[in-house]
Amino acid sequence: LFRSPRLAFFTMVAVAAVVLWQPLLMRGGNVNVNVFTAMVSTIVFGIGVDDSIHIVDRIREEKETPAGIVKTVNRTGQTIFETTATTCAGLAAGLLVDIPGLRNFFLLMMLLITLALFTSSVLLPSMLVGWHTLIHAITGRGGYQDLLEDVVVADAATLDAILD
Repeated sequence: LFRSPRLAFFTMVAVAAVVLWQPLLMRGGNVNVNVFTAMVSTIVFGIGVDDSIHIVDRIREEKETPAGIVKTVNRTGQTIFETTATTCAGLAAGLLVDIPGLRNFFLLMMLLITLALFTSSVLLPSMLVGWHTLIHAITGRGGYQDLLEDVVVADAATLDAILD
């Protein structure tokens, strides 16, 4: 991934966290493995990889700076939230189906896709910040999380409209 084993590792940890939650959710909800629920992990794996790659790609473009991570979570995280919300809204229609196996599938998909949103937009950036903080502490370069340097998510100045 982007010729960086470190970024590939962090991306896959975020995706693995989502995939590993599936058996826990199935066991907690007394959901049996059937033809429908057997496909959930592969679908969620694909969605989780997409979400995480979008986040990592944007962070990489921002040079992995604290400001870049904040901008990424603010902008790309919003986009991932919107796609997650629309996907879950579409899957919610499946909850009206009168087949119990399909209901479990749709509910499980909605929960795991929402978890993929959280792992890609919260866990993944947190791991990167933790990594950089550790490296800065080991090398003695000071604090990595000095957000006063260059964080500008949105310009606070407003423009007055002049109407003629």
